[in-house]
Amino acid sequence: MLAAPPSKSRIGVVLNGFDAKLQALVNAVDIGRHGKEHRVLPVATLLDGVEVPQLLIGWMNNWSYAGDVPCSPWRSAMTLPRELKLGEYDGKPLLCSTVVKEIEGIAESWQDVSGSFAAGDAYQLRVTVALDQNTTIALSNATGEKYEMEVLAMERKLLVRRSGQTGSKDFNGSFSIPSMQAPLCVNGNSVTLDIFVDQSSVEVFTQEGTMALTNLVFPSSIYNQLSVEGAAAECQVRQLKRIWK
Repeated sequence: MLAAPPSKSRIGVVLNGFDAKLQALVNAVDIGRHGKEHRVLPVATLLDGVEVPQLLIGWMNNWSYAGDVPCSPWRSAMTLPRELKLGEYDGKPLLCSTVVKEIEGIAESWQDVSGSFAAGDAYQLRVTVALDQNTTIALSNATGEKYEMEVLAMERKLLVRRSGQTGSKDFNGSFSIPSMQAPLCVNGNSVTLDIFVDQSSVEVFTQEGTMALTNLVFPSSIYNQLSVEGAAAECQVRQLKRIWK
């Protein structure tokens, strides 16, 4: 595996068994992963000359505060497993990642959502917004803690805020981040975001996998309220069942 420096989550990847031309493309590829908590990438392989699905799972923490996060008895978790695919955006190669299809095995049925909803232990939101104006997507709970995501329509970027409003942050001075931005790398007049939320993390993907952003959060209770302000939006939610208990 390859590890990223503490301040970065976008790193390189080596493809074993591919020809030199493809390797040259990958050397210039935009990895497409963002946020503060996504630390490793596997080495992709070919088996007997046949390409097999390239799966990735990352360490969801950051060396800057890994020993300080307010968790017990475990301090770290792993990202959702995802499949890697080499795509293209704006004439350049782009390494895309989508959550593996096996997520369907623990997912319940989709429900339309607006305002408060039953959050359970973990859930997936699917939010489709038009790209004709900026849109703010906010996850919050009854105590007023919230995690804000802003779709910047003209720039075609996602901006997220992890601040004192998000939840616990005083355990380490470097945890609070005023804003983080990631390019959406999508065409068309709208974007669909798949947002996976549990007790202490938020992972956001474009539906095509052109952008992935992973962050830890530590609210006093799981976010169970959704608000969308700005462009026209369609929102759905489905619960995700535990796999270990």
